[in-house]
Amino acid sequence: MRPSRAASARIGVVITVFAVAACTEGSQAPTGPVPGHPPEEQGSVVVSRPIGFDVAPLPLEWSGGSGYTVLFSSASDVDGASYVSFPSGSLPGADSVEVRNRTRDIAVGARVADGGVDPIAIPALVGDSLEIAIFQQHQLLAMKTRIVPPRTPPKIVRTDPPPGRTRVPLNAQIIVVFSEPMDPATIGPEVIQLLRSGAQVPGTVALEPNGWEARFTPAGRLDSLADYQLVVSTDAAGLGGGRLEEPATVPFSTGTELLVVTTIARTVFPTLYRGQSEILGMA
Repeated sequence: MRPSRAASARIGVVITVFAVAACTEGSQAPTGPVPGHPPEEQGSVVVSRPIGFDVAPLPLEWSGGSGYTVLFSSASDVDGASYVSFPSGSLPGADSVEVRNRTRDIAVGARVADGGVDPIAIPALVGDSLEIAIFQQHQLLAMKTRIVPPRTPPKIVRTDPPPGRTRVPLNAQIIVVFSEPMDPATIGPEVIQLLRSGAQVPGTVALEPNGWEARFTPAGRLDSLADYQLVVSTDAAGLGGGRLEEPATVPFSTGTELLVVTTIARTVFPTLYRGQSEILGMA
């Protein structure tokens, strides 16, 4: 799908999945950084530049970001991208962020979920200056400036369940979100494991099309009222070859309920800007 130029943003329709437990939702421990990820200061930001992508040209056309579809038409599109994310719990009270590449006058925006933001892809090369605005109900809460660093290894932005979650549904899928697109050859059941009393739980691991979200699907239902550990090893590597610097271990426990999924449609506004007045919307 190619972005079309328009004087104002067009309304797109996306499918949102609402998941509720049959009786009660799983209770949630205070959201915070994933074990194995360095502790994050309030509103801290992760700027990731995949190792090996230092001098590639920027794409001619762009669409992407957290909260709407990311499309890469060629390898050079990925080469010209940097990624900005906020770990879960690092943005309490905020509801959206905007990342602007001041060097190239390009900006993308995303909504905050669970106090964080999954990777936002933005055309940016090493040395570009990024201005990051944090909002609550259109009011500016904070402004940060970062320079795109060279050769940044991937990090874990969040997991679902998060650390300490209780009453996790028995048919839950396990999600790991990285700070940049990962090498599919390094994302498998040997790298992302679910353990029960030290034994590996059978299941499959798949990398989503965006490249930074890995999903572990157990082969069967999880045991009720049981303790589990999600383990991610340092063999997980980004597309440029950089590997996780530390392993992650995420404990959680199950309840007795199953997850019931209902799918509805809602409207959203794309949030990709270039220049002062021109807006790129999805056709």
